[in-house]
Amino acid sequence: MTEDDAKTKWCPMVRQSFDGVAINVTDSEFPPCIGSACMMWREKSVWVEDHLGNFGEQSGGYCGLAGSPAR
Repeated sequence: MTEDDAKTKWCPMVRQSFDGVAINVTDSEFPPCIGSACMMWREKSVWVEDHLGNFGEQSGGYCGLAGSPAR
Protein backbone atom coordinates (compact mmCIF):
# COMPACT_ATOMS: atom_id res chain seq x y z
CA MET A 1 0.00 0.00 0.00
CA THR A 2 1.31 3.43 -0.78
CA GLU A 3 1.29 6.12 1.86
CA ASP A 4 -1.27 8.08 -0.17
CA ASP A 5 -3.56 5.01 -0.17
CA ALA A 6 -3.11 4.62 3.58
CA LYS A 7 -4.13 8.22 4.17
CA THR A 8 -7.58 7.41 2.78
CA LYS A 9 -8.13 4.74 5.45
CA TRP A 10 -9.72 5.07 8.86
CA CYS A 11 -7.39 4.87 11.88
CA PRO A 12 -8.87 3.05 14.90
CA MET A 13 -6.31 4.66 17.23
CA VAL A 14 -7.62 8.22 16.89
CA ARG A 15 -9.17 9.56 20.09
CA GLN A 16 -11.09 12.72 20.79
CA SER A 17 -11.73 14.40 24.07
CA PHE A 18 -15.23 15.53 25.01
CA ASP A 19 -15.47 17.33 28.33
CA GLY A 20 -12.22 15.69 29.46
CA VAL A 21 -13.27 12.15 28.50
CA ALA A 22 -11.28 10.52 25.67
CA ILE A 23 -13.29 8.27 23.38
CA ASN A 24 -12.61 6.37 20.18
CA VAL A 25 -13.78 8.08 17.03
CA THR A 26 -15.94 6.12 14.61
CA ASP A 27 -15.16 5.75 10.94
CA SER A 28 -18.21 7.83 10.05
CA GLU A 29 -16.28 10.81 11.40
CA PHE A 30 -13.33 9.69 9.23
CA PRO A 31 -10.13 10.19 11.20
CA PRO A 32 -7.57 9.37 8.51
CA CYS A 33 -4.31 7.50 8.79
CA ILE A 34 -1.40 9.94 8.92
CA GLY A 35 1.04 7.53 7.25
CA SER A 36 4.72 8.01 7.97
CA ALA A 37 3.94 10.71 10.56
CA CYS A 38 2.58 7.92 12.80
CA MET A 39 4.86 6.08 15.26
CA MET A 40 3.37 2.75 14.13
CA TRP A 41 3.99 3.25 10.37
CA ARG A 42 6.50 0.76 8.94
CA GLU A 43 8.30 1.54 5.70
CA LYS A 44 8.49 -1.24 3.16
CA SER A 45 10.57 -0.90 0.02
CA VAL A 46 10.46 -3.41 -2.81
CA TRP A 47 12.39 -3.71 -6.04
CA VAL A 48 10.13 -3.76 -9.08
CA GLU A 49 10.83 -4.38 -12.76
CA ASP A 50 9.26 -2.21 -15.43
CA HIS A 51 8.21 -3.37 -18.90
CA LEU A 52 11.71 -2.61 -20.26
CA GLY A 53 13.47 -4.82 -17.71
CA ASN A 54 14.73 -1.93 -15.60
CA PHE A 55 14.64 -2.31 -11.85
CA GLY A 56 13.74 0.45 -9.45
CA GLU A 57 12.85 0.81 -5.82
CA GLN A 58 9.21 1.41 -4.94
CA SER A 59 8.36 2.42 -1.42
CA GLY A 60 5.22 1.96 0.55
CA GLY A 61 4.43 0.76 3.98
CA TYR A 62 1.85 -0.52 6.37
CA CYS A 63 0.38 0.08 9.77
CA GLY A 64 2.56 -1.69 12.29
CA LEU A 65 -0.41 -2.04 14.66
CA ALA A 66 -1.58 -5.14 12.81
CA GLY A 67 1.88 -6.54 12.12
CA SER A 68 3.59 -7.20 8.80
CA PRO A 69 1.23 -8.03 5.93
CA ALA A 70 1.56 -11.48 4.35
CA ARG A 71 3.45 -11.59 1.08
